[in-house]
Amino acid sequence: MLADPRAGEEEEEPCFHVGGRDLSRAETLELLPAAMGSLAQDDRIWLLSYYRQEQSCEGLAREHGVSVDACKVRLHRARRRLAEILHREARARLAAR
Repeated sequence: MLADPRAGEEEEEPCFHVGGRDLSRAETLELLPAAMGSLAQDDRIWLLSYYRQEQSCEGLAREHGVSVDACKVRLHRARRRLAEILHREARARLAAR
């Protein structure tokens, strides 16, 4: 059996699919700052607190005076809105090429 010539090379897996094309993680990360800037401030705060500051839902719920379930719902909705913005940004970038 012959060895795969790509063995040992890391192939970047697609991170985001738009317009029949897969964007790499690096391409998606390029779009992220503008997409985060386009989010409503509340969505941005929830996402940054959870992902960048690594706060738990329990901690965020306590801090914001909501239930843990409400925290999970807010994070879910914020992620969905971020994905919609990323999709629009990616589509615009691909159309400009």
